[in-house]
Amino acid sequence: MIPLTKAPLRREERPSVSHRITKLDGIRGIFSLIIILAHLPEQHLPFNWHSSFIVRESSILVDFFFVLSGFVITYNYQAFASTSGFKVYLKKRFVRLYPLLFYTTTVFLLFKLAFNLYLPHLVNLNEPTSALLLQYLDTILFLNSTPLLGATLAMNGPSWSISAEMIVYVLYGLVLLYSVTKPRTKTKLMLTLLGLSVLFCLYKGEYFFGGDYGFIRALLAFIIGYLVFLLSKYTFRLPSFLEIFIPINILAICYMLNISHGTTKEMIGLGVVPLFFGLSILLLLKSDGYVSKLLETKPFQFLGDISYSVYLNHNLMIILIPRFFFTFLKLEINNLTQSLVLLTTVGALILYSYLTWVVIEKKLGKYLKQKMIKEQPK
Repeated sequence: MIPLTKAPLRREERPSVSHRITKLDGIRGIFSLIIILAHLPEQHLPFNWHSSFIVRESSILVDFFFVLSGFVITYNYQAFASTSGFKVYLKKRFVRLYPLLFYTTTVFLLFKLAFNLYLPHLVNLNEPTSALLLQYLDTILFLNSTPLLGATLAMNGPSWSISAEMIVYVLYGLVLLYSVTKPRTKTKLMLTLLGLSVLFCLYKGEYFFGGDYGFIRALLAFIIGYLVFLLSKYTFRLPSFLEIFIPINILAICYMLNISHGTTKEMIGLGVVPLFFGLSILLLLKSDGYVSKLLETKPFQFLGDISYSVYLNHNLMIILIPRFFFTFLKLEINNLTQSLVLLTTVGALILYSYLTWVVIEKKLGKYLKQKMIKEQPK
């Protein structure tokens, strides 16, 4: 890991070196797999896992992605020298997110259309084509974390968070652009946006937004990641044994959320979840314990590489594969078959995600980057 020290930041379009903090890639990888459990239908989970507080609340891990995004984007983009830098930044964010989003959304649309027409009894969708096309448009326009085209998750449910990410990228870029001539206003603007986000959540009595105001949830968590970056510039170390409290506290937060309801649950989420993930990232940056070493091993790094593909592919896989075995083949449902089908689903998801990572994210992403982005001289 490249040490982060308190030092003056140069105003530049991009870092002179492409930085990666590998342990953060590793934790992103394992979290992208855990989220699958939150989306699997109850009847397809073995040993009554669906009633476990860990499974029921594992969707909070999406907030980790938002906080991590805030840290990573701030780490790599701290100022723009001109509006051209802002344009390059937006193009890079678009190229990073859009190819896989467009591909997975289109595949999902074709899947829904085909099953609605020919095999409706297998998936029980029965949505009119007009509704599907609206969902498709909502998603590929990065709008499905807003209520502009409807307060739903739109096509491929998990993609709402990608919409939220892109909106927050634009807002952060505008803050940097405004701060070109007024660098001291950057943190003030970010704190103002944080305050407004908190006030909006308090007004609504809600934090776990999705297809309605999910971008607010993402913005709040992103700014926590921004503040983590500011803290990480100071030279200090934290005891490595504290890393063990990251998984312990995740379990405690999931349990606390599971026994809470309504506005109480939402406010616990607001006050605890993004802050906890921010502190967890700071702890990993400032220590080097067993959790860090585990996250830097090759299996976790591989999962980190394909995590975006895993995240956008998993909803289709958990619809298709279990239903193929249990509905089409009419396999008996018991703990053994549920476990085997779950392992098959995860294995197929990892293989398919590796393919989309190579072909869509890397190859197509590289091609689009070469066509769309002209790097600015320093």
